[in-house]
Amino acid sequence: MHNTGSSCVASSVNGLGTPQLSIITSNTTTISDQLPNTPESGTQKFIQEKSTRIRNGWGSGDHRRHQSYSRHQKDDLKTAGEYALHVLFTLFIARAEEKITQCVAVSREIEPRIEQICGPGLDTKFDQLISALSHVASRKPKPLIDSLMLWRKNKSDAANEARSLLQQFRQMPRRNTEPSQYASEESMLTNSLPTVSARQEFVAQAERRSSASIYILCRVLINLIGDSTLEQITPEMEEKLESIIFGQIKAADPDQLMNSPLRLSNWLLFSQLMGVMGEISFESVSEKFTTYLEKLQRDLEVKNSTNRELEAKIELILEGMKCLRIKVGPDQVSEQSCKLIIAMSQLFVRCHGQRLKYAHCQAIETLLFPVAAQPNIDFNSPKWTEVLATIGTRLSSMLVKPRHWPIAFPLATTILCVSPEENFSAQWLQLILSLHQKLKDRSSRPTCMQAISRLLWTYLYRTSADQPATATKKLEEILKLILPTGRKTYLTADPSSSNSLIQIIRIVGYKHLEFCLGTIIFPLINADLFESGRELKIEQLEPEKTVIAIRAFLVIMSDWEKGELGKPPFPRYQPILPPNDKRPTSPLTTAPLNMAHSNLDMKSVWESLSRPVVTSSLTEVALEFYSKFCMILGKIIILCDNAFGGQAILDEKFNSPIPKTPLSESFNFARREDHQNPSEQKQGFYELLHVAVQALPRFISSDIPFNTLINLLCTGTAHIQNNIAETSAQSLKLIARQSHAQHVTIGFARFIFNFDDRYFTMLEGGLLGHGYVESTLKLYIELLQIWIEEIKQKSQEAAANLSEDNGTDRRGIHLDLSGIWAYVDEVEAHGLFFLCSQSRK
Repeated sequence: MHNTGSSCVASSVNGLGTPQLSIITSNTTTISDQLPNTPESGTQKFIQEKSTRIRNGWGSGDHRRHQSYSRHQKDDLKTAGEYALHVLFTLFIARAEEKITQCVAVSREIEPRIEQICGPGLDTKFDQLISALSHVASRKPKPLIDSLMLWRKNKSDAANEARSLLQQFRQMPRRNTEPSQYASEESMLTNSLPTVSARQEFVAQAERRSSASIYILCRVLINLIGDSTLEQITPEMEEKLESIIFGQIKAADPDQLMNSPLRLSNWLLFSQLMGVMGEISFESVSEKFTTYLEKLQRDLEVKNSTNRELEAKIELILEGMKCLRIKVGPDQVSEQSCKLIIAMSQLFVRCHGQRLKYAHCQAIETLLFPVAAQPNIDFNSPKWTEVLATIGTRLSSMLVKPRHWPIAFPLATTILCVSPEENFSAQWLQLILSLHQKLKDRSSRPTCMQAISRLLWTYLYRTSADQPATATKKLEEILKLILPTGRKTYLTADPSSSNSLIQIIRIVGYKHLEFCLGTIIFPLINADLFESGRELKIEQLEPEKTVIAIRAFLVIMSDWEKGELGKPPFPRYQPILPPNDKRPTSPLTTAPLNMAHSNLDMKSVWESLSRPVVTSSLTEVALEFYSKFCMILGKIIILCDNAFGGQAILDEKFNSPIPKTPLSESFNFARREDHQNPSEQKQGFYELLHVAVQALPRFISSDIPFNTLINLLCTGTAHIQNNIAETSAQSLKLIARQSHAQHVTIGFARFIFNFDDRYFTMLEGGLLGHGYVESTLKLYIELLQIWIEEIKQKSQEAAANLSEDNGTDRRGIHLDLSGIWAYVDEVEAHGLFFLCSQSRK
């Protein structure tokens, strides 16, 4: 790609950094898809027609320059790599313009959520283009950076000119004017607009294009710099980009970020880009942050009073620092990283006020996570000892004050996790046991549970292993604390508590599987009840505990299948705001940049549901537990379905004078909190049915009739609870893919055509939600497609076996296919029935 020189970078930088053009500091106006039906709206068609030529960010003159630039590029292309880069860049620009147009098309009443239009993971082709472009240019990234900056500058220039012309129009006398013969296309277009309103909308479109181009530019730079080294980018180019991006971070106004999703999204990417640049130039990037923080802190001290603007600025910079990635070697933390943490700790010691203390604690904690997650680091180096000492001094004074405990304790726990082994071993268990009273407090319980999960991970995966008997004894002490017998105190519906509890069970389960299953999982699901042989009643179940057990068992089995790669990572969670905290000064205080909500990756667990558990790695005892769990899960589903499933809801609404759902006074919840009302009780069982159905494809038991499970899933698709209906449909598809497609598809078809009057009454009343008929038909088609794929696969396998066996099994294959053909007429009849339907689809 043609090298336009660093001048285009500088000029584009001016566009990014100028207050008028910065998405962070400008007053961006949004636009609507269509102008109102007024005399002014007659210009809308003209705007759309002309904007197709200038929406790429340049007018006719600029467009000609771009075409000349492209021809000049083609003339200079000498290698296959350069040609590939040119082609990729051309495709990227076209795709980027489509994305920008989508942003412009969003209603003017609200700003577009640009991460939902241009963000990663939404458009596979766009993501692949960015990745390929970065990969091809990684060895010589400067030409691509120059070209991107030129593209971005064109957007900035277009917005600048539109804004300038609007200002000129407001100052002109109200009369018709002829455009200059040599005026640019933007000028001609803007001057042709009849009213100030139309001109303002045109400016708003140009500004939004400029803003969207910043987001896309940052996405490419994040990929490109992540694929390159400092030598490839060159120190000069890196320093120039670093100054530009950090200038944008500093220029941000917290109040504007709080009120503008577009500004906030761009600011987030600026911070992430600085984090990526820190990978190749850590000292320079980290120094920019700490130097600016030092300046802000000095300014705040000079004021000698609370200054909300300065405090908000400090919070914002600390949020940006969370994207920095601490350099961790194979056995120790780098000296540069220690220097950064010490500098932040010194600022932490000097700060005052709960908000700033909270922001410093959260930022330091986030930066320490990569250190805590490494199991083999030596924490005895003098530099690291200095780090711990500097932070510990301030933390000790904060922990004794109740108002500071919620913000200081999480950091104190993380500090203990990155302390030398002898210090950790002497304190961790006593620290957990001292939380007895805090665990009774609903507000402090999530913080305690998160801390316990991190301390347990460090004990089991970093410290020298205790003897099994000693480790088991310590684990039992902790379990008595967090799982007291006969109570659900710590098993509320609060995700902050339940997710950390699942993490604790997961961490124990990977290291001590048999102990975990026998001591935690099976007591939680009351396994003895299911093995007693007595008739079970729904009121004997404790849905909150059972949900925890099922989710924990799912993730433990997923970890064990991966072997050594399945070891649980160091637990990370969304930070918890202190109680009674008011609206945060920073828009990001409640949403750290570099942190997922939790690394309890349930998404990967659900993705594995399409296949049964691989049990080859389980011991004989663990395999026995697994078989029992499958049987118990099947019984739980049947029990919940009889009381709260789709069929039970119909019986309650239409047939039974006495409700089958056990919500009468005789329904004894002695082991649950007395304040639960019938609606809350019912919702707990709905959640249990939802989670159990979700897990069913993973744990199908041979002890439960297969037809029974398929039938209850079919009725579940018509449940009035949307999550149960959706989960039932998903589980049907997953089970069908386990070589049960014919069975599932035929069963679902019979359910559809046995749809009795009660279902139609609920459907007409809107109880099954809008579009139920269409979604049911869509599910039937999907099941048929899965069945067809299974037939094709089996036919291919049979043909392969036939060639190996010299045709000895030809008759068996023919009879098998004949059995399938027997259902074709039935499926065709169903299709004809739906074609004759009066449904709108």
